[in-house]
Amino acid sequence: MSRLLTIRLIEGVVGALCLVAGVVFWVPALFGSQLLVVLSGSMEPTLPVGGLALMQRVDQATIKAGDIITFRLPKDPNILVTHRAIAVVRQPALAFRAKGDAVEEPDFFLVPGENVLGRVRLSIPYLGFLLLRVTHLIRTPLGFGLMVGVPSFVLMWGEARALISLVGGGSRRARRRKRLAERLHKRWPRAARRLA
Repeated sequence: MSRLLTIRLIEGVVGALCLVAGVVFWVPALFGSQLLVVLSGSMEPTLPVGGLALMQRVDQATIKAGDIITFRLPKDPNILVTHRAIAVVRQPALAFRAKGDAVEEPDFFLVPGENVLGRVRLSIPYLGFLLLRVTHLIRTPLGFGLMVGVPSFVLMWGEARALISLVGGGSRRARRRKRLAERLHKRWPRAARRLA
């Protein structure tokens, strides 16, 4: 494999990875969604451990029994839980009874409507573990250098080579055209005059 082909291949792979990262991280945010990693087995087999769940923000009044919802725990709002809403309770305020698919009993607390963040739309198995690994890797200096510095360097290197070939390659191209025109003029003088 030639050196130029290897460089182009590396540039293509880095570009594709950047595109995939953009799609995975930024496109859901544009549509009011959020990516969540499934850390426990309480919703298996619907949401397997290590899966990536796409949660979309919705109005709490539109949630019905059977929807998979993500909510903040009433006692500890820093913890997010994703369970299935099994009942909608309209006491003085809107609340939900939730239960994990793999658990026999429903949660012992009611989830207030204001604690519900959204509804889970889809789940991709095992992709969450990969996302966690990449996130932890980026937080280290070496990981940051590998994940941000190396692709940036490869992309800048490719652009620098393209600029150099545009600037320096122009004279080379002109010399080739001149030699070709001279050869053409020697072999077929009439045709060369018509082209000139």
